[in-house]
Amino acid sequence: MAFWGYTYMVRYLDKHFLEGGNVLLFQDSRAVRGIWQGRFKVPGVKGYVDKSSGTTDFGAACAWASEFYFELRMRVRNEQPVKVVTFRKAFDRWLKEGVINLSQDRQTLHRGIGARYLLGYFSDFNVELINDDDMEGYWNWRDTYWTSGPGANDPKKRKDSGTPSVATRRMERGLLTQMWGFFQRKKLVKTIPNFPLPTMTRAESDPRTSRRPHLEPHEIRQLFDVMDEWVNTEDPLSRTYQRHLIKYAIEIVYYSGLRPGELFQLRWSDVRVQNGHVTLQIRETTKTGARVCVPMPEIEPVLRGLREWLGDEEGSEKLILRAEKGGPIKNFGFKTMKKLMDLAGVGVDGDGKERTLYSFRHTYITERLLAGVDAYTVARNCGTSVEQIQKHYDHTTNILRADALTQGGAAVVAKVRRTSKKKSEPEEPLPDESEEEMIKRIRQDLIQPAKRQIIF
Repeated sequence: MAFWGYTYMVRYLDKHFLEGGNVLLFQDSRAVRGIWQGRFKVPGVKGYVDKSSGTTDFGAACAWASEFYFELRMRVRNEQPVKVVTFRKAFDRWLKEGVINLSQDRQTLHRGIGARYLLGYFSDFNVELINDDDMEGYWNWRDTYWTSGPGANDPKKRKDSGTPSVATRRMERGLLTQMWGFFQRKKLVKTIPNFPLPTMTRAESDPRTSRRPHLEPHEIRQLFDVMDEWVNTEDPLSRTYQRHLIKYAIEIVYYSGLRPGELFQLRWSDVRVQNGHVTLQIRETTKTGARVCVPMPEIEPVLRGLREWLGDEEGSEKLILRAEKGGPIKNFGFKTMKKLMDLAGVGVDGDGKERTLYSFRHTYITERLLAGVDAYTVARNCGTSVEQIQKHYDHTTNILRADALTQGGAAVVAKVRRTSKKKSEPEEPLPDESEEEMIKRIRQDLIQPAKRQIIF
């Protein structure tokens, strides 16, 4: 015998139908306390809502069931979800349905942020009831996560973990905006809370999280010398493949300025020769979409050596960097790479910030700017904006203008000194000049000193 599509089981004891048969009030044979349970069928809603009355009193349970049923109907009328949806459930649904059109890198990023921060704070919140105050609480919690919060004693904590930078906050706010937009479209929430970022001065934002650490030329030479020997050294853990993977990744990023996520999506069919130059066709599914990257000519022997090492055919659809069994890279070996960087003595920059694979992109950009390539061209080639180039690589500006900044410096100083010396000497009348005329001339000079001091 069936009840609303379910087969009657022994669990339903002392059944009572209310509200025209849309509410079943019963006692569960598996429970020992005799608490009345409710199963609700709401018109226009698929499935059922199960909820405990929390009481053993039949009269109180009936009153509760009728009131709760009325509340469910009002929620349907107001286009609100009839079931309580926790943030965790809503987030899991968003990962399955809401990010499928994003690049693999973005999906991985969102999962990482979600698992550590969003689920860490909002996990069991009723997603519909999260409001502006809750968001303010989240940002306060997030700011201290690595300093005095849950991550303070995390063994995986990076040495440079601190207060999130303005860029990190904006990225996470963008993630929250996308996510809540999905929740609203799926009618999990009716309104979207505000996601204001806390006001931060430049000093309050941890400067270590906004720098662009690059390697100096002598450090690149030092690393490459060590790496050439390291990659062919016998590894007791049989990670020879991984070592080669790291070596080629470093070289390609250094000579091209690619983001690691762009590199790991690159296929041999994306490597072409156009107008006598090697070009890399960056895929649409990457962070900033499709573009053509023109790397340094030194990349040609690197790519040729990589293709020969893998035994790949030119122009094939295989990933140029991939897992040993052929699929996308899931474990690149960042810890192994860090050991290599430390071995070469280039693991951290002058401020103690750890260098990563991304640091070679920063090195490429820095070197191109110092070579005189304009910011617009570098930005287009690297898939970023001129504003970002000027903001994060302005340390190259004064170096490029060093000649102009120091031009004529000694001559100017000498002339100023001569001028100062003449001022300190007692004035004497010019030829055929009376004492009265001399005093008048001196007064005129004092009134208009700028004319006498112009030296350019």
